[in-house]
Amino acid sequence: MIAVLGTGSMGAAIAEGLITSGHAVTVYNRTREKTVPLEKLGARVAESSAGALHACESAIIVLPDATSTRELLLEPSTAAALDGKRVLNVAHTSAAEIVELAEDVRGHGGRLAEVNVTVYPEPVRSHSGHFNVAADDEDAEYWTVLLGALGEHVHFVGPVGNASHAEFALWLSYMFNPVAVAYSAAAFKALGLPHEALISALTDNPTLRVTGAESYIPQMISRAYATDTFSVDNFAHSAGLVMRDAGQLGLPTSPFADILELFLAASRRGHGGDDVSAVFEVIAGSSSGPR
Repeated sequence: MIAVLGTGSMGAAIAEGLITSGHAVTVYNRTREKTVPLEKLGARVAESSAGALHACESAIIVLPDATSTRELLLEPSTAAALDGKRVLNVAHTSAAEIVELAEDVRGHGGRLAEVNVTVYPEPVRSHSGHFNVAADDEDAEYWTVLLGALGEHVHFVGPVGNASHAEFALWLSYMFNPVAVAYSAAAFKALGLPHEALISALTDNPTLRVTGAESYIPQMISRAYATDTFSVDNFAHSAGLVMRDAGQLGLPTSPFADILELFLAASRRGHGGDDVSAVFEVIAGSSSGPR
């Protein structure tokens, strides 16, 4: 039995993927209504995070950030249930944050590993996920095999802290994707060009293709944004962490500062809970059309 604590979009996808691959799963979420679809699939629903840990041999924690993950794991009743448990963190953390938390979990008798999930929830749900997992040597095989149920691309990247390092390094590329698509979409709109040509170029053309464009463009064209995927506020938070870490490595950060400001502006316009493609509202809103 494995527990999944936190059943937002990614947590629900992980739980569903595990269930459909034959694993017995217990789920917990502070808002119980979010566990109902998983319960219908066969998941057991725990009434508390401590109860979920007591019922399982291991747990995957899928919360927004290091702070919320720390608060959940080190809450007294949950911390008391950590003894002998393997725990996997999915939240975006810095390497320093996850190493410190791993030490605290070990102090309660548990062992904390971490994973960087490099795809959206749907591929995880459909067993085509990509993962970078970091763990102590004694837990590396366990987590690599378990995550293999959710996708063939599972890379062990070394000790705890390295998955956070990998996530940061990959984010340096990913930060440009939604913004790049939004700029092209805004230009096509301002120039009166057919959006079919944009979709074809950025989703089907191997030279111009931008990862994520197949999801971003339809939302930008319709100006109707999903609310169950990676949000503008999530992106802004992660971008701030990435910019901080890039600065510590001596990398230029001014492009990331500009990108972060675009997402903060989208949030100020009321799109904080919308999919990252809503950055289009800021970029397209600045366009006055052909001159």
